[in-house]
Amino acid sequence: MQLSSTLRFYLLSFYKSEKSEVKMRCEQDTETPRMFWYQQTLESGEKVLVLVLYSVSKDNIKDGDDPQGFKAQRPETNIFILSKPSAEPRNSGMYFCSSE
Repeated sequence: MQLSSTLRFYLLSFYKSEKSEVKMRCEQDTETPRMFWYQQTLESGEKVLVLVLYSVSKDNIKDGDDPQGFKAQRPETNIFILSKPSAEPRNSGMYFCSSE
């Protein structure tokens, strides 16, 4: 699954079978150095937003509060790719990419 847009925030919803590869691409239209990937889940009827990974610059990617085995690439300043070779049930949810 890939997403490209000129918007600042991105919304991704996916359903993948267990153990399949997940790959999401976020592309921004600015040269903003900071980019973030969030996962939104529903727990006990409440929406929970968790920071998965973030990048403070092109070559500097950091784990968020719950990376869940995801890895990221930042091949260009405006592109941030989130991926995982084998999805797990806990990876289900809505994914948001934002830049700052």
